[in-house]
Amino acid sequence: MARGETPATGLGARLSTWQRFFRARLLPTALANGATGAIAAGALTTAPTVSNALLAAGVIAGAYLFGMGANDWCDRRRDATGAPERPIPSGDLSPTAALIAILVALGFSLGCAALLPARTWPWVGAIFTAILLYDGLLKDQSWLGPLAMGSVRFFVTLFGASLIGEPIDGLLAALILGGHGFWVTRYSLEEERARPEVLAGRARAVFAHTGAAALLAVLFIKSPFLLHLGWSCPLVAWIVYGSRRSGFPPGWFTFRSLRVLLLLDGALQLSYNSPISAGICGLLFLWTGSPGIPFTRSRKQPKQPPAPAQSAAEPPPEGSKSS
Repeated sequence: MARGETPATGLGARLSTWQRFFRARLLPTALANGATGAIAAGALTTAPTVSNALLAAGVIAGAYLFGMGANDWCDRRRDATGAPERPIPSGDLSPTAALIAILVALGFSLGCAALLPARTWPWVGAIFTAILLYDGLLKDQSWLGPLAMGSVRFFVTLFGASLIGEPIDGLLAALILGGHGFWVTRYSLEEERARPEVLAGRARAVFAHTGAAALLAVLFIKSPFLLHLGWSCPLVAWIVYGSRRSGFPPGWFTFRSLRVLLLLDGALQLSYNSPISAGICGLLFLWTGSPGIPFTRSRKQPKQPPAPAQSAAEPPPEGSKSS
Protein backbone atom coordinates (compact mmCIF):
# COMPACT_ATOMS: atom_id res chain seq x y z
CA MET A 1 0.00 0.00 0.00
CA ALA A 2 1.28 3.44 -0.87
CA ARG A 3 2.21 5.94 1.79
CA GLY A 4 -0.46 8.34 2.97
CA GLU A 5 -3.34 5.91 2.39
CA THR A 6 -5.84 4.66 4.89
CA PRO A 7 -6.03 0.90 5.40
CA ALA A 8 -9.29 -0.75 4.46
CA THR A 9 -11.52 -2.17 7.14
CA GLY A 10 -14.97 -3.69 7.14
CA LEU A 11 -17.14 -5.52 4.67
CA GLY A 12 -17.83 -2.48 2.52
CA ALA A 13 -14.13 -1.88 1.92
CA ARG A 14 -13.55 -5.51 0.94
CA LEU A 15 -16.51 -5.45 -1.45
CA SER A 16 -15.19 -2.24 -2.95
CA THR A 17 -11.83 -3.92 -3.59
CA TRP A 18 -13.48 -6.85 -5.37
CA GLN A 19 -15.70 -4.50 -7.36
CA ARG A 20 -12.69 -2.54 -8.56
CA PHE A 21 -10.86 -5.74 -9.41
CA PHE A 22 -13.75 -7.16 -11.49
CA ARG A 23 -14.98 -3.75 -12.72
CA ALA A 24 -18.44 -4.93 -11.72
CA ARG A 25 -19.89 -1.48 -12.31
CA LEU A 26 -20.00 -2.23 -16.05
CA LEU A 27 -21.36 -5.78 -15.74
CA PRO A 28 -24.86 -4.67 -16.89
CA THR A 29 -23.40 -3.78 -20.30
CA ALA A 30 -22.51 -7.43 -20.93
CA LEU A 31 -25.88 -8.70 -19.71
CA ALA A 32 -27.65 -6.18 -21.96
CA ASN A 33 -25.64 -7.40 -24.97
CA GLY A 34 -26.91 -10.94 -24.42
CA ALA A 35 -30.47 -9.72 -23.92
CA THR A 36 -30.32 -7.78 -27.19
CA GLY A 37 -29.24 -10.92 -29.05
CA ALA A 38 -32.09 -12.91 -27.52
CA ILE A 39 -34.66 -10.23 -28.40
CA ALA A 40 -33.33 -10.04 -31.96
CA ALA A 41 -33.80 -13.80 -32.30
CA GLY A 42 -37.44 -13.64 -31.19
CA ALA A 43 -37.49 -13.75 -27.40
CA LEU A 44 -40.65 -11.64 -27.39
CA THR A 45 -42.61 -14.40 -29.12
CA THR A 46 -40.60 -17.44 -27.99
CA ALA A 47 -39.51 -16.57 -24.49
CA PRO A 48 -36.89 -18.76 -22.83
CA THR A 49 -37.73 -20.58 -19.63
CA VAL A 50 -36.89 -18.74 -16.45
CA SER A 51 -34.20 -21.29 -15.64
CA ASN A 52 -32.54 -20.93 -19.05
CA ALA A 53 -32.66 -17.14 -18.82
CA LEU A 54 -31.00 -17.21 -15.40
CA LEU A 55 -28.40 -19.73 -16.57
CA ALA A 56 -27.59 -17.59 -19.62
CA ALA A 57 -27.18 -14.55 -17.36
CA GLY A 58 -24.86 -16.66 -15.20
CA VAL A 59 -22.76 -17.60 -18.22
CA ILE A 60 -22.38 -13.97 -19.29
CA ALA A 61 -21.74 -12.65 -15.79
CA GLY A 62 -19.15 -15.33 -15.06
CA ALA A 63 -17.41 -14.74 -18.39
CA TYR A 64 -17.33 -10.98 -17.76
CA LEU A 65 -15.87 -11.37 -14.27
CA PHE A 66 -13.37 -13.94 -15.53
CA GLY A 67 -12.23 -11.68 -18.36
CA MET A 68 -11.87 -8.55 -16.25
CA GLY A 69 -10.14 -10.40 -13.44
CA ALA A 70 -7.76 -12.23 -15.78
CA ASN A 71 -6.94 -8.89 -17.40
CA ASP A 72 -5.72 -7.48 -14.10
CA TRP A 73 -3.98 -10.68 -13.03
CA CYS A 74 -2.01 -10.91 -16.28
CA ASP A 75 -1.06 -7.22 -15.95
CA ARG A 76 -0.15 -7.29 -12.27
CA ARG A 77 3.58 -6.70 -12.82
CA ARG A 78 3.08 -3.99 -15.43
CA ASP A 79 0.48 -2.30 -13.23
CA ALA A 80 3.01 -2.05 -10.41
CA THR A 81 4.45 0.94 -12.28
CA GLY A 82 1.72 1.92 -14.74
CA ALA A 83 -1.39 1.60 -12.55
CA PRO A 84 -0.28 1.13 -8.92
CA GLU A 85 -3.77 1.98 -7.62
CA ARG A 86 -5.20 -1.29 -9.00
CA PRO A 87 -6.11 -3.85 -6.31
CA ILE A 88 -3.25 -6.32 -6.85
CA PRO A 89 -0.23 -3.96 -7.12
CA SER A 90 -1.60 -1.75 -4.33
CA GLY A 91 -1.66 -4.72 -1.97
CA ASP A 92 -5.43 -4.60 -1.50
CA LEU A 93 -5.72 -8.06 -3.05
CA SER A 94 -3.18 -10.87 -3.10
CA PRO A 95 -2.40 -12.51 -6.47
CA THR A 96 -3.42 -15.88 -5.03
CA ALA A 97 -6.82 -14.67 -3.84
CA ALA A 98 -7.36 -12.95 -7.18
CA LEU A 99 -6.50 -16.11 -9.12
CA ILE A 100 -8.87 -18.21 -7.01
CA ALA A 101 -11.70 -15.73 -7.63
CA ILE A 102 -10.97 -15.75 -11.36
CA LEU A 103 -11.16 -19.55 -11.46
CA VAL A 104 -14.39 -19.51 -9.46
CA ALA A 105 -15.90 -17.12 -12.02
CA LEU A 106 -14.73 -19.41 -14.84
CA GLY A 107 -16.16 -22.49 -13.17
CA PHE A 108 -19.46 -20.74 -12.46
CA SER A 109 -19.83 -19.63 -16.08
CA LEU A 110 -18.97 -23.03 -17.55
CA GLY A 111 -21.20 -24.78 -15.01
CA CYS A 112 -24.15 -22.64 -16.07
CA ALA A 113 -23.32 -23.27 -19.73
CA ALA A 114 -23.32 -27.04 -19.20
CA LEU A 115 -26.98 -26.87 -18.18
CA LEU A 116 -28.04 -24.93 -21.27
CA PRO A 117 -28.95 -26.46 -24.65
CA ALA A 118 -25.96 -27.77 -26.58
CA ARG A 119 -26.58 -25.33 -29.43
CA THR A 120 -25.29 -22.52 -27.20
CA TRP A 121 -21.98 -24.22 -26.35
CA PRO A 122 -20.00 -23.15 -29.44
CA TRP A 123 -20.78 -19.51 -28.64
CA VAL A 124 -19.66 -19.95 -25.05
CA GLY A 125 -16.41 -21.41 -26.38
CA ALA A 126 -16.05 -18.46 -28.76
CA ILE A 127 -16.54 -15.98 -25.89
CA PHE A 128 -13.80 -17.54 -23.76
CA THR A 129 -11.48 -17.95 -26.73
CA ALA A 130 -11.74 -14.23 -27.49
CA ILE A 131 -11.20 -13.35 -23.81
CA LEU A 132 -8.09 -15.50 -23.56
CA LEU A 133 -6.69 -14.17 -26.82
CA TYR A 134 -7.11 -10.60 -25.61
CA ASP A 135 -5.85 -11.06 -22.04
CA GLY A 136 -3.01 -13.41 -22.85
CA LEU A 137 -1.71 -12.55 -26.31
CA LEU A 138 -3.20 -9.63 -28.20
CA LYS A 139 -3.83 -6.87 -25.67
CA ASP A 140 -0.99 -4.64 -26.87
CA GLN A 141 -1.67 -5.12 -30.59
CA SER A 142 -3.10 -1.99 -32.20
CA TRP A 143 -5.70 -3.82 -34.31
CA LEU A 144 -5.82 -7.45 -33.17
CA GLY A 145 -6.26 -6.55 -29.50
CA PRO A 146 -9.34 -4.37 -30.07
CA LEU A 147 -10.64 -6.95 -32.55
CA ALA A 148 -10.43 -9.65 -29.88
CA MET A 149 -12.19 -7.44 -27.33
CA GLY A 150 -14.88 -6.43 -29.80
CA SER A 151 -15.33 -10.12 -30.59
CA VAL A 152 -16.25 -10.77 -26.96
CA ARG A 153 -19.23 -8.41 -27.26
CA PHE A 154 -20.01 -9.86 -30.69
CA PHE A 155 -20.10 -13.45 -29.42
CA VAL A 156 -22.03 -12.57 -26.25
CA THR A 157 -24.77 -11.11 -28.45
CA LEU A 158 -24.84 -14.19 -30.69
CA PHE A 159 -24.86 -16.41 -27.60
CA GLY A 160 -28.05 -14.65 -26.48
CA ALA A 161 -29.55 -15.18 -29.93
CA SER A 162 -28.61 -18.90 -29.94
CA LEU A 163 -30.58 -19.41 -26.75
CA ILE A 164 -33.79 -18.50 -28.59
CA GLY A 165 -33.32 -19.34 -32.26
CA GLU A 166 -30.90 -18.79 -35.11
CA PRO A 167 -27.77 -16.77 -34.21
CA ILE A 168 -27.90 -15.15 -37.66
CA ASP A 169 -30.94 -13.19 -36.44
CA GLY A 170 -28.72 -11.35 -33.99
CA LEU A 171 -25.92 -10.65 -36.47
CA LEU A 172 -26.71 -6.96 -37.04
CA ALA A 173 -26.91 -6.24 -33.32
CA ALA A 174 -23.72 -8.24 -32.73
CA LEU A 175 -21.84 -6.24 -35.36
CA ILE A 176 -23.00 -2.94 -33.87
CA LEU A 177 -22.16 -3.85 -30.27
CA GLY A 178 -18.93 -5.63 -31.15
CA GLY A 179 -17.90 -2.68 -33.31
CA HIS A 180 -18.46 -0.32 -30.40
CA GLY A 181 -16.26 -2.48 -28.20
CA PHE A 182 -13.60 -2.49 -30.91
CA TRP A 183 -13.42 1.30 -31.25
CA VAL A 184 -13.53 1.97 -27.51
CA THR A 185 -10.68 -0.51 -26.98
CA ARG A 186 -8.69 1.20 -29.73
CA TYR A 187 -9.07 4.45 -27.82
CA SER A 188 -8.21 2.87 -24.47
CA LEU A 189 -5.08 1.24 -25.87
CA GLU A 190 -3.86 4.54 -27.25
CA GLU A 191 -4.65 6.25 -23.95
CA GLU A 192 -2.16 3.95 -22.23
CA ARG A 193 0.46 4.92 -24.83
CA ALA A 194 -0.13 8.60 -24.04
CA ARG A 195 -0.15 10.03 -27.57
CA PRO A 196 -2.70 12.88 -27.41
CA GLU A 197 -2.46 13.63 -31.13
CA VAL A 198 -3.77 10.12 -31.91
CA LEU A 199 -6.38 10.02 -29.12
CA ALA A 200 -8.52 12.74 -30.68
CA GLY A 201 -8.88 10.77 -33.91
CA ARG A 202 -9.80 7.58 -32.08
CA ALA A 203 -12.40 9.42 -30.01
CA ARG A 204 -13.94 10.68 -33.25
CA ALA A 205 -14.07 7.09 -34.50
CA VAL A 206 -16.06 6.09 -31.40
CA PHE A 207 -18.49 8.97 -31.94
CA ALA A 208 -18.85 8.10 -35.64
CA HIS A 209 -19.65 4.48 -34.80
CA THR A 210 -22.17 5.53 -32.16
CA GLY A 211 -23.94 7.79 -34.63
CA ALA A 212 -23.96 5.13 -37.36
CA ALA A 213 -25.30 2.54 -34.92
CA ALA A 214 -28.13 4.84 -33.84
CA LEU A 215 -28.98 5.47 -37.50
CA LEU A 216 -29.02 1.75 -38.28
CA ALA A 217 -31.33 1.14 -35.35
CA VAL A 218 -33.75 3.74 -36.75
CA LEU A 219 -33.59 2.23 -40.24
CA PHE A 220 -34.55 -1.19 -38.90
CA ILE A 221 -37.22 0.25 -36.65
CA LYS A 222 -40.31 -1.68 -35.68
CA SER A 223 -41.40 0.45 -32.74
CA PRO A 224 -43.16 3.86 -32.88
CA PHE A 225 -40.93 6.34 -34.63
CA LEU A 226 -41.30 9.14 -32.07
CA LEU A 227 -40.35 6.76 -29.26
CA HIS A 228 -37.19 5.79 -31.08
CA LEU A 229 -36.32 9.40 -31.86
CA GLY A 230 -36.70 10.23 -28.19
CA TRP A 231 -34.36 7.40 -27.26
CA SER A 232 -31.78 8.69 -29.72
CA CYS A 233 -31.61 12.08 -27.96
CA PRO A 234 -29.15 11.00 -25.24
CA LEU A 235 -26.98 9.33 -27.89
CA VAL A 236 -26.91 12.52 -29.93
CA ALA A 237 -26.22 14.55 -26.78
CA TRP A 238 -23.27 12.28 -25.96
CA ILE A 239 -21.83 12.70 -29.46
CA VAL A 240 -22.25 16.49 -29.46
CA TYR A 241 -20.94 16.98 -25.93
CA GLY A 242 -17.97 14.68 -26.32
CA SER A 243 -17.03 16.01 -29.75
CA ARG A 244 -16.84 19.56 -28.41
CA ARG A 245 -14.34 18.68 -25.69
CA SER A 246 -10.69 19.17 -26.49
CA GLY A 247 -9.44 16.42 -24.18
CA PHE A 248 -10.50 13.87 -21.61
CA PRO A 249 -9.09 12.97 -18.18
CA PRO A 250 -7.58 9.45 -17.93
CA GLY A 251 -10.29 6.81 -17.98
CA TRP A 252 -13.12 9.34 -18.39
CA PHE A 253 -13.90 8.70 -22.04
CA THR A 254 -13.43 4.92 -21.91
CA PHE A 255 -15.76 4.46 -18.95
CA ARG A 256 -18.51 6.65 -20.39
CA SER A 257 -18.21 5.11 -23.84
CA LEU A 258 -18.74 1.67 -22.33
CA ARG A 259 -21.78 2.95 -20.45
CA VAL A 260 -23.15 4.16 -23.80
CA LEU A 261 -23.38 0.48 -24.77
CA LEU A 262 -26.53 0.38 -22.62
CA LEU A 263 -28.04 3.15 -24.74
CA LEU A 264 -27.11 1.30 -27.94
CA ASP A 265 -28.64 -1.89 -26.53
CA GLY A 266 -31.79 0.04 -25.70
CA ALA A 267 -31.97 1.54 -29.18
CA LEU A 268 -31.62 -1.89 -30.77
CA GLN A 269 -34.18 -3.42 -28.44
CA LEU A 270 -36.62 -0.67 -29.38
CA SER A 271 -35.98 -1.56 -33.00
CA TYR A 272 -37.10 -5.08 -32.20
CA ASN A 273 -40.23 -3.66 -30.54
CA SER A 274 -39.21 -4.24 -26.93
CA PRO A 275 -39.72 -0.93 -25.09
CA ILE A 276 -39.80 -2.52 -21.62
CA SER A 277 -36.34 -4.07 -21.90
CA ALA A 278 -35.09 -0.84 -23.50
CA GLY A 279 -36.41 1.06 -20.50
CA ILE A 280 -34.47 -1.28 -18.21
CA CYS A 281 -31.32 -0.51 -20.22
CA GLY A 282 -32.02 3.19 -19.73
CA LEU A 283 -32.37 2.76 -15.97
CA LEU A 284 -29.16 0.74 -15.84
CA PHE A 285 -27.41 3.49 -17.78
CA LEU A 286 -28.44 5.99 -15.13
CA TRP A 287 -27.60 3.59 -12.30
CA THR A 288 -24.09 2.81 -13.51
CA GLY A 289 -23.33 6.52 -13.66
CA SER A 290 -24.57 7.32 -10.18
CA PRO A 291 -21.82 8.23 -7.69
CA GLY A 292 -23.93 6.70 -4.95
CA ILE A 293 -23.74 3.11 -6.19
CA PRO A 294 -22.70 0.93 -3.23
CA PHE A 295 -19.12 -0.34 -3.25
CA THR A 296 -18.13 1.32 -6.54
CA ARG A 297 -15.76 3.96 -5.25
CA SER A 298 -12.16 3.26 -4.50
CA ARG A 299 -11.56 2.81 -0.82
CA LYS A 300 -8.26 4.66 -0.91
CA GLN A 301 -8.42 8.02 0.83
CA PRO A 302 -5.35 10.16 0.13
CA LYS A 303 -4.46 12.63 2.82
CA GLN A 304 -3.65 15.29 0.25
CA PRO A 305 -6.46 16.72 -1.91
CA PRO A 306 -6.34 15.60 -5.57
CA ALA A 307 -4.95 17.85 -8.25
CA PRO A 308 -7.55 20.02 -10.02
CA ALA A 309 -7.08 18.11 -13.28
CA GLN A 310 -8.12 14.88 -11.56
CA SER A 311 -10.96 16.15 -9.39
CA ALA A 312 -13.56 15.96 -12.16
CA ALA A 313 -12.36 12.68 -13.60
CA GLU A 314 -13.87 9.27 -13.12
CA PRO A 315 -11.47 7.03 -11.18
CA PRO A 316 -9.47 5.26 -13.91
CA PRO A 317 -9.81 1.70 -12.59
CA GLU A 318 -13.42 1.38 -13.78
CA GLY A 319 -12.84 0.96 -17.49
CA SER A 320 -9.52 2.27 -18.59
CA LYS A 321 -7.79 -0.97 -19.53
CA SER A 322 -10.32 -3.16 -21.26
CA SER A 323 -13.76 -3.04 -22.76
